[in-house]
Amino acid sequence: LAATNQFNHSGTIDYGESSYKKAPFDFKNDNGATPVAAWFSTRSKYSDANPADALDFTQV
Repeated sequence: LAATNQFNHSGTIDYGESSYKKAPFDFKNDNGATPVAAWFSTRSKYSDANPADALDFTQV
């Protein structure tokens, strides 16, 4: 992100990578729990048969 000034996944397959972007970010009300809650909300899409449908949830 810092090197390219673009918000993209790195493309690595060696480890998980959950990214989060919110604009505008409310520094008074948003904190580290905000992206974790967003990632966790994909839990309903998760299944053992196809875990790729909820990759952010599997990182939580």
